[in-house]
Amino acid sequence: MKKKKLNIGMVGYGFMGRTHSNAFSQVNNFFDLQHRPVLKAICARDAGKAKAFAAQDQRHPGNLARAIEPGAAILFGGQQFDVFIITQRARRHVEFRAHVFEAKPNL
Repeated sequence: MKKKKLNIGMVGYGFMGRTHSNAFSQVNNFFDLQHRPVLKAICARDAGKAKAFAAQDQRHPGNLARAIEPGAAILFGGQQFDVFIITQRARRHVEFRAHVFEAKPNL
């Protein structure tokens, strides 16, 4: 059975971002799910570091690198996500959550 894509947007590229990226790529090896997670885009304060993360992260080839944008407002506009993960420190969650729900109220 072909698995349906679960398009994921993510804020952050540090330790927790890398941990979540790895989990998305491995989850179907351990669980029988109807969906296949695909990390479509990341958002970060430093576009250069975000692009370096995308170049290094080969678990989501062809998807992540072309979708990177420097800034939350640009990232959310025009992208289709099923899930959005915020891997920033807790004090930044509220800020990014507000951006997400403003742009994508159905998430």
